[in-house]
Amino acid sequence: MSSRRGPDMVNQFRSFSSRHIDTSASGSLNPPNMPTPPPRDSASAPLDHEPPSDDDPGDDDPGSNGNRNPFNNDECVPLPPNPMMALADAVRSLADITHRNLTSKPSQRTKVQEPDTFDGTDMCKLRAFIVQCELNFQDRPCAFWTDCAKFTFAQSYLKGMALEWFEPDLLHAEDPDLHPLWMNDYCKFLLELQTNFGPHDPVADTEHQLDNLSMKDSQRINKYIVEFNCIALQVRGYRDGALCHHFYSGLLDRIKDKIAHVGKPAMLIELHILSQGINTCYWERKSEITRQAKPTNPPPSKPHTSSPANSASSSSPARPLTEAR
Repeated sequence: MSSRRGPDMVNQFRSFSSRHIDTSASGSLNPPNMPTPPPRDSASAPLDHEPPSDDDPGDDDPGSNGNRNPFNNDECVPLPPNPMMALADAVRSLADITHRNLTSKPSQRTKVQEPDTFDGTDMCKLRAFIVQCELNFQDRPCAFWTDCAKFTFAQSYLKGMALEWFEPDLLHAEDPDLHPLWMNDYCKFLLELQTNFGPHDPVADTEHQLDNLSMKDSQRINKYIVEFNCIALQVRGYRDGALCHHFYSGLLDRIKDKIAHVGKPAMLIELHILSQGINTCYWERKSEITRQAKPTNPPPSKPHTSSPANSASSSSPARPLTEAR
């Protein structure tokens, strides 16, 4: 039974865009009109004291003073904009940009294969199903930016026993009191899927697979490396030396014999490369032997033609033998 939660366990938050619309409509962001003082006119306002004169006899411009004010005293300096209005405009622009980025469709998409349907009968296929779903999520991040979208997409590719497991909760989806936790959290949905249709002890299963993995006589080395890496990623606590030992133990004897002449590498990646080179040379040599062992086809023989005398004698009917008198 999946754990359920009541509506009081989750606080309902309003979205950012709705808060922005309500705030803009009510006008709470607009501050009350405050009277702004008129700009001070330098010509009409009396000065308390005269500015110091900088008429130096050695100065080229005796009329200029040393105040070096970059602004012209005859022009009024514009007042800065209202900070609350500027903040409201910035928030409105940010909301518009975010909305366009989430709703706009990408112009180019990668052609990603859709996940294979999962019915829950084979536990080993669950990992591949989750990986295929994740590839589709990465290809269309704007379409799957919520957990609800991911959950709906993944569940649409379930069938059989796996779909029947989630069916009762889906039929009561309109009632918020009966919503399970995995309906709003994709990670909890994966946990529900893994708990009921995945391996019961994944660590022990992967360790058992690693101990019993071996290379077949007619198998290429690349297939063995792929199978080994998939299992090695799931085990815990295995360092490079332990993985290197397991990989070497599963190799064929003909590859081990060649490694004995050059020495076994200490790193797993180096052992991969060495084994690939030895296996490639073996299959190339086997192809050469197969081509050399093929018999050469003899030249086609000409059809046998009989002589005219033989043909005439064969065509004439045989005379019956008469008894001698």
